[in-house]
Amino acid sequence: MIKKQGKVARKTNAAVAKWRKLNPPNHQGYYICYLCHRWIPANEMQVEHVKSKARHPDLRTDLDNLQPACSSCNAKKGSHDA
Repeated sequence: MIKKQGKVARKTNAAVAKWRKLNPPNHQGYYICYLCHRWIPANEMQVEHVKSKARHPDLRTDLDNLQPACSSCNAKKGSHDA
């Protein structure tokens, strides 16, 4: 079943896609997690909102509010601010 996206989700996904284009991985294909500072392969990297979407909906599409994060840090952070 394909889940429909709302207008806000489409805007958020477009901002994340733009961030990925503007911030490619290093020459070896890695990013650095902004929380734990470990190297993350590009295919495992998640774009994280530094200030949460739930608490700061106005920053949801702000490219300066997006950073690379590993999946474990992203899960631990949840909807809290960094």
